[in-house]
Amino acid sequence: MGATLWLLGGLAAVCFGLSTASSENAMCGDKVMEPDDVCVTIDRDTGESDRSDQDEQRESNKVGYLIAVAGGLVAVGSGVSLFRQSRPRQGDPDAGSGPDRALLAVQRGWQFRPSDPAMIAGLEVGPISAERLARGPWDVRDVLIGEHNGFRFAIFDFCSRYRWSDRISVDVVWIVYVPGADPARLAAWFDGGGKQRFTRKPVIASYVTGNVLCGVRGGSLGRRPAEALVAGLEQMTGMAAAFRSETA
Repeated sequence: MGATLWLLGGLAAVCFGLSTASSENAMCGDKVMEPDDVCVTIDRDTGESDRSDQDEQRESNKVGYLIAVAGGLVAVGSGVSLFRQSRPRQGDPDAGSGPDRALLAVQRGWQFRPSDPAMIAGLEVGPISAERLARGPWDVRDVLIGEHNGFRFAIFDFCSRYRWSDRISVDVVWIVYVPGADPARLAAWFDGGGKQRFTRKPVIASYVTGNVLCGVRGGSLGRRPAEALVAGLEQMTGMAAAFRSETA
């Protein structure tokens, strides 16, 4: 509502400013000045008066251009704000990503759960840190669980709401389990080059904890979120497969 009022106010200022600046008449208040008229302006705070003839007043009326420019900037800023508000982020729990993932689960034979906070039990990597968990309300939403390329996986949105505002932070998380992997050996392989070779878009960052590989991307998944989810899963299972192959 606030942005709408600012937009309307900005547009009104543009109209008023242009009307004032483009007028051929010299205006003293709401009165058109004649050639012999003198416009007297009194400062309410100091009581001082200022006198101007028709030409001087016509020149001062050109301040309308400044009013129009300022109003235009306000209108543009408010319009951008309204546009952003009308396009919720992909992955934001208010944006409704659940139905797309539920459909993907049906198509691929995976499981879908609207919410499952237990998914992050013992998983403290990247955005899922003890400090982040303690900072404010959080949830694990739109969960996909299944098997891909021979590895069990989970994909979900980690959503946290800042304690003192309504702003929501959303991170898409891919988890791939590597059963039987020695945690120390997996970590050494990951740090020795596995991370650099396999972390790219749509996954932005990757982590390893125990025998679990984790990929994370914050914010939007783009115009084709289902394809991005599967592409990220290909990356993470490819990383797990490379570890098994190179350390066999």
